[in-house]
Amino acid sequence: MKRGKGETMEILPGPVLRFHVYQEQREEQIAELLQTCERLGIREVALFTADYICGEVFPTMEGLQARLDHLNICAERIRRAGLVFSLNVMHTLGHLYVPQQDIDRFGFSRQVDADGQPGKHPILDPACPKLREHLAETFRLYAQLRSRLMFVDDDYAVPLEQCYLPQRLKRFSEEFDCNAAPKTIQGLLASPDGTTPHRAISLMTRLASEDLTTLAEILRTAVHSVEPGTRLGQMFSGQVPPAAIIGVARALAGPHQPFVRPQIPPYREEAPLTYYPRMFWEIEVWKSRLPADFEFYPECENYPYYTSLKSPAAAYAHFSSILGAGEPRVALSLNSFATIVPACESRELVDYFAASKGQVRAVVNELAAAGELQGPGVCVDGGLDLLQLKGVPLRCAAPDEALIQWGVGLNSLSDEAIARRLKRGAILDLRSATILHDRGVLKLTGLELQERCSLDDLMHIAFPRRDGGI
Repeated sequence: MKRGKGETMEILPGPVLRFHVYQEQREEQIAELLQTCERLGIREVALFTADYICGEVFPTMEGLQARLDHLNICAERIRRAGLVFSLNVMHTLGHLYVPQQDIDRFGFSRQVDADGQPGKHPILDPACPKLREHLAETFRLYAQLRSRLMFVDDDYAVPLEQCYLPQRLKRFSEEFDCNAAPKTIQGLLASPDGTTPHRAISLMTRLASEDLTTLAEILRTAVHSVEPGTRLGQMFSGQVPPAAIIGVARALAGPHQPFVRPQIPPYREEAPLTYYPRMFWEIEVWKSRLPADFEFYPECENYPYYTSLKSPAAAYAHFSSILGAGEPRVALSLNSFATIVPACESRELVDYFAASKGQVRAVVNELAAAGELQGPGVCVDGGLDLLQLKGVPLRCAAPDEALIQWGVGLNSLSDEAIARRLKRGAILDLRSATILHDRGVLKLTGLELQERCSLDDLMHIAFPRRDGGI
């Protein structure tokens, strides 16, 4: 199943198993990987390029070549077993930790806050010329593995609290016509009374997104100079705004269909049962906020892999909820990819999933021929947990498409878009109705809000208070 340069590979949608193989235990762990895929009916594997926690973060080119030699052996074994080979690249911006010796060795720039202190998550700034140069060569070498997919790992973002790279502040000050001092710009981004300074935040968000998109274009150009058929996609968490994701994902995709791997909780069983529907709802939220041509690989992970933190039943419920949202391409992690826990400690999870292989394949096959997910569309910013627990078949939708407007989503639409939405009918909560009133378009619904009235006019005396008041 080795493919030639530029050749594309189409496979049926289904789970992708994410796995890390250590050089020192290659034979044993590849055997376990292939056995896991056979038992679970999985047809595609995404190997991590490095240990998630304890491995070398940014190796030298000599160290990278040794890593490539190892991965090439793994890729050939995976393909000989009839499986599709994909790749999870570690690292780009440095997920949680980059040693100072790597910063000094390569001349990288850290993300910094307004006080000049290093950013905590992610670590490196995408505007750094040295980082761009290093990652371009790294991704060009990884392209030699000719993977079907290449996931750009890490939380690929520049949070506002650590966006104060001097070069970016200079661009901000030129466009905003202000002093480039970090504290000055920090004051513009966050006023003392907690209000949102929309213009300043919009500008800084755009500048950071431009830096992320530029780096994404550099990575895609490097990979496609070697293997045009490899598709690059983005991994991201819930803290990354959709607008930033769209530009980066399209830059990574180039001529191919964009794909993303959204972070879908829970990682462990630490929340009350009533909180689970809200977590499972996140895949629907992302699908409603990103373009229809995006391909999804929702994450189902059991971190940090001790089986006591997530039972096999909870892990399978997490996995099933993604399938139930109509997404068969689950980025599935059952085995550890960190040295703190050996992969064999996850066999309880593998056993549980293997026993349900027939269910999964039946659902995946059904999804391959299915149409769109059915149910009333709802634009929501929280508060529907009870309805979900009672099995109401809701479907998350964008504000201009949703039948049920629950929250402040209508604020993102123009008056013309609101008028088009209301002509098709809509169910509004009080917040949505208030937005229409404040913008002077509530009359389109045939309703009218009057001034507030006294509680006496509502005969509140007929309903005795229970808080001790009069």
